Amino acid sequence: MSKTSRFLIFLLVCVIAVLFLLPTFRWYAGWGVTQEEKDLAVLPGQDVRNFATTEAEKKWNDFNELTRTTPDDVISETYEFLIPIAKENAKEMKAKRPSEWTYLETAKLAFPNLSEDEAKALFIQTDAVALVNRIQDVRSLRESALKLGLDLNGGISFMLKADVDWSKVTPGDDPVMDAMDVIYDRVDAFKVSEPTVRKVGADRILIELPGARDSERIKTFLMGKGSLNFHIVDSEQTAAFRAYLMETYGTTKSGFDTTDTEAQSALIESGIVKPGYTVMGLYDKDVYGEDELRDYLVVTAVPDFSGIYLSDVARSQDQYGKPAVSFRIGTEGTDAAGNAINPQNLFADLTDANKGKTMVIALDEKIKAAATISGRIAGGNVQISGSFTNEEAENLRKLLKTGVLPVELQVEEIQEVNASLGQDAIQSGIWALFVGFFSVFIFMMLYYRGGGLIADFALFLDVVFIFAILAKLGFTMTLTSLAGIILSIGMSVDANVIIFERMREEQRAGKSAVAGLKAGYDKALWALIDANVTTLIAALVLSVLGTGSIQGFAYTLAVGVVCSMFTAIFVTRLIFDFCYETLKVKRIQVMWGGKKYENN
Repeated sequence: MSKTSRFLIFLLVCVIAVLFLLPTFRWYAGWGVTQEEKDLAVLPGQDVRNFATTEAEKKWNDFNELTRTTPDDVISETYEFLIPIAKENAKEMKAKRPSEWTYLETAKLAFPNLSEDEAKALFIQTDAVALVNRIQDVRSLRESALKLGLDLNGGISFMLKADVDWSKVTPGDDPVMDAMDVIYDRVDAFKVSEPTVRKVGADRILIELPGARDSERIKTFLMGKGSLNFHIVDSEQTAAFRAYLMETYGTTKSGFDTTDTEAQSALIESGIVKPGYTVMGLYDKDVYGEDELRDYLVVTAVPDFSGIYLSDVARSQDQYGKPAVSFRIGTEGTDAAGNAINPQNLFADLTDANKGKTMVIALDEKIKAAATISGRIAGGNVQISGSFTNEEAENLRKLLKTGVLPVELQVEEIQEVNASLGQDAIQSGIWALFVGFFSVFIFMMLYYRGGGLIADFALFLDVVFIFAILAKLGFTMTLTSLAGIILSIGMSVDANVIIFERMREEQRAGKSAVAGLKAGYDKALWALIDANVTTLIAALVLSVLGTGSIQGFAYTLAVGVVCSMFTAIFVTRLIFDFCYETLKVKRIQVMWGGKKYENN
C-alpha cells in the first residue's frame, strides 16, 4: 500500500475519532451547553415541561412589564423568538415591518387581534416548547457522550431480597431471575447510563444506577407490585362521555381527573356512565418516554382479567410479517377470594362473549394499549397484532412483562454515592492516567530518542482512539475501566519496544535505514500479533465470565489492544516512512547512547 493511501486512511481514522469524541467534549467541557440545561436533561419529562411552563410564565410577565414601561426599546435577545411569529403575521396581514423590532411593535404583530389570555397562552406555548425541544437536544448529546459509572458519577445502589417459598416453586423455574427481568425493564425508564442488575446468591438482586439521585422515588417505582389488568370498553358510554367533555371543557383530550372518585360518582348519578363502569385515560409515550394523555375510554370498573396469569411475553410477527406481541396464559390460578380457577378457560370465555368489542390493558388504572377482539381465544396462546411499529410492539412487550412483579421484594440496603465522592474518584483516576502516560512518555523520549518521540505520538493517538471508540459504543467509564486503559498504554509501548529492538538488530547487521526499518517491522509483526491475540482471548474470557467492573476492565483492555496494534504497527511505520522517504531525514536514533540509525 502506498504512503498516500496509508496517510488517507490514517487521516480518515483521526477525523472519525474526533467526531466520536465531540459529544463527550461538548458535554463535559460545557461547549454550547449550560449547567442548568445539563441538570434539566436528567429530570423526568414531566418535570421538564413543568419547569418550562413556569419559566415561560415569568417571561410573559416580564415581557408585559417591558412593553408597558419601555415600549420603544429594542426587544432583547430573550424575546427574539417572537420576531419570526411577528414577521409571518405581518406577511399574512400585508402590514409594513418596523425598521426596529421594539417591544410594542413586536407585541402588536406577534399577537394581533388576540385577547390577553390568548396572547399569554401563545407566548407560553411557544417559549415552553422551544425549551423542551432544547432539553431534548441536550439529552441526545448526553446519550452520545462517554458515560461515567457509579464510582465516578455517584448514584444509588439497592440490594433487594426476594420473598420466595422455594417449596412451592416448580423445579427448573427461578422466580428471582424472572423478577430481575422485570426490574431491568423498569430501570430503563430512568434513562441512567449503563445500569447494573445482577443476581447475588440465591434470592438477592443488586441494582446500581449511576447518576440517579432520588432514592425514594426510584424505590417506589422499582418495588411497586403493579396492577396490570384487562378491561372491556363500552363504546356507547364512551361516545356519551366524549360529548359531555366537549360540552363542558370544549375538548375531548383533557379536563377530567380520572382519579377523582367524586367526579366518577357524579358521572354515574347523571346517567352519563352506568353503574359498574368507570372512566380511564388512554396514554401514549411522549418524546421523553413519559405518559401523555391521548383519550378517555369508559371501561368495566372491575377488571375482566388479571395480568398475573401472563407468562412467556415476547415480540413476534403476525401472519403478514408485521410486529406483534405474544404471551401465554397458564391453566392454574386463584381468584380474589382464593378459589382455584383455570385462567385459560376464563380468558377464552371472556373473548367469546365480547367478540368485536375493544379490550384494553391498564397498568395502575392507566390504559396503555387497546385491541379489538376478533374471536374466541382458547388454548392459552395469545397474540396481539395490529398496525404496530417495532417501537410500539416493544413498548407493549415491556408493559405486559414488567407490569407485575412475580415475587415480593424487600429492600435490604440502599447506598447513595455522593457526586462529590465521584468527583474525587474522577480526579484520582485522571491523575493516575496522567502520571502513567507521562512517565511512559518521558521514558520513551529519553531512552529511544527520536524513535521514542514517534512512539510517544502514537501513544497519544492510542489514548484518543480508545476514548473515541468507547464513547461511540456508549460505554460507561469506571475506575476499573481506567485501569484497563492504563494497562493498554503499557502494552502499546511494549509493542514499540519490540519493533525498535528488531530495528537495532538489523542495524547491527549492517543494513541501511530503509531496509532495516522494513525488516524490523516484518520480523516484529508476528510476535506482536501472537502477544496481542492471547491478550484479546483473555479479555474475551473475562467479558463472558465476568460481571460488572470485571467486564468493564475486559472491554477497555480489548479496545486498547486493538488501538495499540493500529498505532504501533500502522501509524509509527507511516511516520518512519514519511521521515525517510519524504523529508529525507538522515538519522533517527532509537537507542540512548547507541549508534544513530542512518539512511545510507
